[in-house]
Amino acid sequence: KYMDKIKIEIERKDNKLHISTVPHSWSAPAWRETNYALLVPWSASLDIRTSHGEVSVNDSTMASDVETERGPAPTQSFKGDITIKNSYGRVRVRNIHANLKVTNSHGETLLSDVQGQLEIKNIWGRIKVSDISGDLNLRGSKKPIFVENVQGNVTVSNSHGRVEVQHVEGDLHITNAHADVLADSITGEVVISNNHGDITVKGFGIIKKKYTLRSEHGDIILESTFRTPD
Repeated sequence: KYMDKIKIEIERKDNKLHISTVPHSWSAPAWRETNYALLVPWSASLDIRTSHGEVSVNDSTMASDVETERGPAPTQSFKGDITIKNSYGRVRVRNIHANLKVTNSHGETLLSDVQGQLEIKNIWGRIKVSDISGDLNLRGSKKPIFVENVQGNVTVSNSHGRVEVQHVEGDLHITNAHADVLADSITGEVVISNNHGDITVKGFGIIKKKYTLRSEHGDIILESTFRTPD
């Protein structure tokens, strides 16, 4: 009854293919949908935008943009720079060998096995990142941030959410408020500023870089064994 009201437009010009879905009206039932499964060359650049649906991108070698609302955006086996924008859905990325920029809200962001520079912004959604080779810049709010196993410098800004960073081969800079901060096994410089929350730093061995810890209305705790060079 409603499917004949949906128009699919396909336009090919030069080396570009444009596909769009044009509904007749928005008064049809909410379950109405159009699904696409596209097989494209590895070298194809992608620009995907949708709402109320999932976008999954696998095995690509070119720079791509993915934007979706109210749907998950899983991505894996990627070797081209990628930009992902999402809201009201989960973003899950793994096995990426390129620079990555993610903007999300109202959904968690999960990243693992990434080789490249990362920039992540998420509001009202948990951020969990692991096994990263490259510098990492995270900005969150209202939810926890978890980081583990990074070969590169890490910068985290958050509020009203706990921050845990473990096993970083590089410098660590954290700014947080109204929640606790944990830093464990950091090889580089550590700079942590927190307001209305505790700061806990764990580690073992010689402190080779400068540690700067500032806390207002919270405790500063050093655990395990630390010593300065002779």
